[in-house]
Amino acid sequence: MKKLTIGRRLLIIVASLLGFLALIAADSILSFNSIAHNMEENQLDGMMAAREIDHLNWMATVSKTLIDDSASTLAVETNDHNCGFGKWLFGQGRQETEAKVPSLTPLLRDIEVSHRNLHQSARQIQQQLASGARDQAKATFQHKTLPAVTATQQLMAQIRQEAQRHILTDQQLVSKAKRSRAVIIVLSLLALLAGGLIATLLGRQVIASITGLADRMQERSSAVAHYAEQFNSSSHQLSEGAIEQALLKKGPDDPAPSA
Repeated sequence: MKKLTIGRRLLIIVASLLGFLALIAADSILSFNSIAHNMEENQLDGMMAAREIDHLNWMATVSKTLIDDSASTLAVETNDHNCGFGKWLFGQGRQETEAKVPSLTPLLRDIEVSHRNLHQSARQIQQQLASGARDQAKATFQHKTLPAVTATQQLMAQIRQEAQRHILTDQQLVSKAKRSRAVIIVLSLLALLAGGLIATLLGRQVIASITGLADRMQERSSAVAHYAEQFNSSSHQLSEGAIEQALLKKGPDDPAPSA
């Protein structure tokens, strides 16, 4: 570290802080994605529970119609694609769910069959009531509608159980959110601490470098002054020596040197 230039040290600091920030961002994204995924799956569980109730009400309507000897029209949805569950089962909602929880695919395929049989039995009952064959309509309800609705309800329960294996409860979601918040806070504090520590160490090294540079400049300045003094002394000595040599060579009758 001591051999690195100040520019490289600054680069290391910036890279370290960016690394911490990237780690914080990655953890935040993963945590929030996980929470969002589980919230969506919790909505699936609620939707399936609501559709179970819908089909129980649907069956109750069929049963009341058969009990009422004066009723000749079955006022229920007979198309398995048009009921609330059918719209989800044959729509985008199912595709998104299967992509997130692939283990639901076999159960969803099975419920297609039982759900279709349920609505087909209703169409058959409606035709039999319209033709006055009430006893046949009751037999269809007994041998086709009831088994189909039972199979559909059982599969819905299995779908909910399988979905719950891959999702978190509301309490678990809250706990996970709190843990994610704690991790983000800790990582943020570590980033600040690391940045402050590195900046402090770098600041000390920069001050030490500047102080050392000033000391070296002072030493060199003193050395230059010393050399200049020695040079002046040597020059003075040389000058005096030259004058003495000139006087020694001059005879007694020689004119004095002009100024």
